[in-house]
Amino acid sequence: MALPGRRLPGGRCRRPAALQGRLAHPRERRALTAASARRIHLPSMMKPLRLAPGLALLLAACAALPREGSAAREEPIRESEAALPTGGKAIATFESLGIYWKPPAAPGPAGCLVRYKPSGEDAWKEALPLWYDARNGECRGSIVNLKPDTQYIVRLGLPGEPSSVELKTRTWSERFPIAKTIEVGARTTTLEISEGGSPQGYLLYKGGTIDVRDAQPFAVRIAAPYVIVRGFTVKGAQQDAIRIEPNAHDVVIEENDVSEWGRFRRVNYAGWKIGMNMDSGIAAYCRKGPSLERVIIQNNKIHHPRYGANSWSEGHPAGPNAILFSQCGGNHVFRFNEIYSDEGRYFMDAIGGEENFSDIGFPNSDTDIYGNIIMHAWDDAIEAEGANRNVRIWGNYLDRTTTGVATTVTQVGPVYIFRNVYNRSRQLVNRAPDDDDRNVFAKSGTTAQWGGGRRYIFHNTLLQSPPESGGRFPLGAGGAISG
Repeated sequence: MALPGRRLPGGRCRRPAALQGRLAHPRERRALTAASARRIHLPSMMKPLRLAPGLALLLAACAALPREGSAAREEPIRESEAALPTGGKAIATFESLGIYWKPPAAPGPAGCLVRYKPSGEDAWKEALPLWYDARNGECRGSIVNLKPDTQYIVRLGLPGEPSSVELKTRTWSERFPIAKTIEVGARTTTLEISEGGSPQGYLLYKGGTIDVRDAQPFAVRIAAPYVIVRGFTVKGAQQDAIRIEPNAHDVVIEENDVSEWGRFRRVNYAGWKIGMNMDSGIAAYCRKGPSLERVIIQNNKIHHPRYGANSWSEGHPAGPNAILFSQCGGNHVFRFNEIYSDEGRYFMDAIGGEENFSDIGFPNSDTDIYGNIIMHAWDDAIEAEGANRNVRIWGNYLDRTTTGVATTVTQVGPVYIFRNVYNRSRQLVNRAPDDDDRNVFAKSGTTAQWGGGRRYIFHNTLLQSPPESGGRFPLGAGGAISG
């Protein structure tokens, strides 16, 4: 499944506008710099890398495209200047739009045409076509790498025909209006947030250290909408460091340091203290229905749970997560977080949730996961399984996990996985690295009952770090894409 593109002079490839952009957003570079300063040792991306044959780049876009002459020029996209009838729907985040449209006729495998531009500009761009889902007669897809707080005009149509409908929408602003700031000092009891704001003004909770010293289930509990939790050191929770209740929505959790949470379950054969399954740094449970929408988790350090998870040497890993949402709503953003631990206290999944075999799951829909540094999980770095309706995962650095990005299953789709970097894979702790059953970067399975949604996997990089002392084989994934 090659990404459509055009050759430019010299054989370079021009990507469609839907996937243009950079690997490292300025904030991503800032996160990488901060990680290096804190002695998370990331391998230099500037050194020559030892890449496994066939794994260096997944699904290279230009491999099968013919070269064009050096004088080749791309024709501008022509669209009528007249307004078109309103049609379709868009759901925004900071840098993406999820697009939905039921066309008047089935477009076939080519999908539906998408063109867009910022309001007030002249030049139109063409996005990757929307995937046509014959199960419900809907074209769905995403436009990515957009500018925050910008109005866009999007036009939709059938292949080979002029655009037939248009819609106007706006990406999210990165500036949140503040109605009131509540300064929270150091404390040893749970911060109960029951007062929230409104679309016109959030309540900003700013703080120092909250250490509940293993005496209370949560260090912070959020049960109100339009809330920002910023600048806390959160530790010592019995179960979840930060719990978000399903009646909350429009919540921002940013610039916090979260650690030392979780309950004890057992000691394994290696002497590790194994924690209770799914105790998490940040958790939300919405089992009465897919509520809880528009949660932004950004620029946090989530690290070192009190106890760890078991590896696959003892069966499916069970233990703590960094972030876990269970059967919640969608339209979230998880970006620029640093997630890490150390030997004996690995996560089960770093970012994930449940139920995997369902039409909800995590992160459900219209969600972006990008710019994160994710390390030290015995199962998935990112577990995006369930509906995966217009879910975008890009620009993440993943290391020392069993798999990179898991999408088993994708019931609704589409999900986009692009420009991620996956370094070392480790699955079985009781074997030497040369004998380990390395897993894959993209776990992409289905079942007889669940699955059928579209996946797009573009331009990801799999590293093969040199072997450890005395070893023979490099330490990267054992495969690229598998069920």
